[in-house]
Amino acid sequence: MRVIVSLIYLLLISALWPVKARAQEETPPPRKVLSIELAFDHIDVTSGFSGAHIEVFGHRRDKFTDVAVIVKGPEEDVIVWKKAQLFGAWINRYGIKFRKVPLYYAYTHSDGEVFENRDIPQEAGLGVDEMMLGKAVMKSDDTNASSYQAALIKTMRAKDLFPEGPEKIRFINDYFFRTRFALPTNAPTGIYKIHSFLIKDGKIVERDTDLLKVEQVGLNAFVYNSAHNSAPLYAFVSILLSLASGWFVGIIRVRP
Repeated sequence: MRVIVSLIYLLLISALWPVKARAQEETPPPRKVLSIELAFDHIDVTSGFSGAHIEVFGHRRDKFTDVAVIVKGPEEDVIVWKKAQLFGAWINRYGIKFRKVPLYYAYTHSDGEVFENRDIPQEAGLGVDEMMLGKAVMKSDDTNASSYQAALIKTMRAKDLFPEGPEKIRFINDYFFRTRFALPTNAPTGIYKIHSFLIKDGKIVERDTDLLKVEQVGLNAFVYNSAHNSAPLYAFVSILLSLASGWFVGIIRVRP
């Protein structure tokens, strides 16, 4: 009797399984509420580069939400040194290392509940201070990293690589918006990440990442790559060019 019941049970499962699998296949994926696009996904840095702008366009399907966008440049470990006097000379004696610091950072957000919940900026890294959380590598528990972090932020802001505050985000209507981020002339080259966040009811409900490439091209790229990848050859050619230029000027110089 048990064998017959087991066989009937297996037959029912076999008959219903294709229907269940077919229903799962036909279920459409959830639609994204937030979508952003870049006006350009590539920025060329030439010898006459005078800065550029990262243009971001976006659309949200739910107007009762908030939007935040963050742009991060290539990341590097940065050491901030503090000078101290030793045997009458001022030298870099104390330092703190900050891991994976973006060499360019900017952000924007819509007006609303973004900062009503303090967990949102910390979770998204929205704001310079929030972005820097947890990046300091301290050698001892009594080391105070705040002054070192403040010095790093001040230096990056002086170079226009960190913002004083959020950029402006402009809504064309309840759903479409645009914003732009300024790249200075000294902007680092590499892959930039554009992080977008959709916020509702005090929570981040959607997030996405787009990529932008900032790359040197032309003669500027040739000189840069030669100096960094073939330093001895670059130095040798530079010396030859200097000698040749001096020799040529000596020939064409008009003597009395």
